[in-house]
Amino acid sequence: MMNSQQKPKYVKLGYHYLISRGIYLLLTPSIAVVSIRLSSLTAHDLVYLWDQLRFNLVMVVLSLALLVFLATLYFMSRPKKVYLVDFATYKAEDSRIVSLETFMDRSVRAGTFTEENLAFQKKILELSGLGQKTYFPDAVLQVSGRIY
Repeated sequence: MMNSQQKPKYVKLGYHYLISRGIYLLLTPSIAVVSIRLSSLTAHDLVYLWDQLRFNLVMVVLSLALLVFLATLYFMSRPKKVYLVDFATYKAEDSRIVSLETFMDRSVRAGTFTEENLAFQKKILELSGLGQKTYFPDAVLQVSGRIY
């Protein structure tokens, strides 16, 4: 016997199934009916249908517009494919490990930043999640042409 907490779960699963497969549930009977109807057509019926459609341009345009709209709606609502990419990191040599204080000291020694720039850089370093053992490239560690 289902309790009151299990019922919404199954309703939600049924709703999800209906919405995700709704286009198939609608198209399958429609295609079956159309194929049965088309199988009984003769050449005379096709000529008559062509004559009727030729003089009823509005209905043809509306039918095509509806078909394009439904096809667009179907393709836009399909789930997107997800591709997994292999993840790898590069671990540099230990000589490139720098603390945040050392990095800020090198930035001050470079002499190219204003106090406002240094304050902004310090704020970014604090908020970025870099640790006290962060690897930096040699170009960042250079002060006036020397590597420390």
